[in-house]
Amino acid sequence: VIACSIRPNGTLEYARIEESGDSMTFAIVCKDALERAAPFPKLPFDVPEIYRNENIVIRWKFSYM
Repeated sequence: VIACSIRPNGTLEYARIEESGDSMTFAIVCKDALERAAPFPKLPFDVPEIYRNENIVIRWKFSYM
């Protein structure tokens, strides 16, 4: 599980490993992929004014077979 915070302008404030599961190597690769994907585009919908200056916090759960 990787947690991240994305600023309103699309830049990544942080990405951190919260749970590495059975493979720390896989967790590091997933975190690196998230960091390389930044900056992210503007949200494709209108955000209410009250939230426009707030970061978006997302928890990603990666798995492989």
